[in-house]
Amino acid sequence: MRVERMLTIIVMLLNRPRISAKELADKFEVSIRTVYRDLDAINQAGIPVISYQGNNGGFGIMDNYKLSHQLLTFENLSSILAALKGFNSSFEDSELDGSIEKLRNLIPADKVDELSQQMKQIIITKQPWTKSSRHKELISLLRQAIENTRMVHIDYRNYAGEISSRQVEPISLVFKGYTWYLFRLL
Repeated sequence: MRVERMLTIIVMLLNRPRISAKELADKFEVSIRTVYRDLDAINQAGIPVISYQGNNGGFGIMDNYKLSHQLLTFENLSSILAALKGFNSSFEDSELDGSIEKLRNLIPADKVDELSQQMKQIIITKQPWTKSSRHKELISLLRQAIENTRMVHIDYRNYAGEISSRQVEPISLVFKGYTWYLFRLL
């Protein structure tokens, strides 16, 4: 339990500029003294924890500190890669392809075959069996409209099957329950 708590504290410290000992104690339901011991152990392990004094004080990690890839286990990397690969089946995003390739490079050489086998055992995709390049193209166009805050013209079909044309400014695209939802500004 302590190791998991300390790993979570490290991730929280990496994701936030500052966090108080009380907030950490409340989150993990431990005493503030236990949090101080954990922070000291983290610091002794070579992760530079900094304390900030004053009203908005707390703890953080030195700005230029980079976390070693060894924090992620093979199972963590395998799960992340499976999810990214499935997500990318909808977008074919070159940036995401690059991220997947970088993560694959973190896999130890003796585990590459095991990863390949796992990637064949569990496949996550939202694509139907027949590939639709039109579908990917529409998703790509909507992503561009969201990123560039542009209006789009769509033909919308409601549950009753009635079709209407609309001019919308999309703000997010959500895939849930085998269906895409477009959130827009009113």
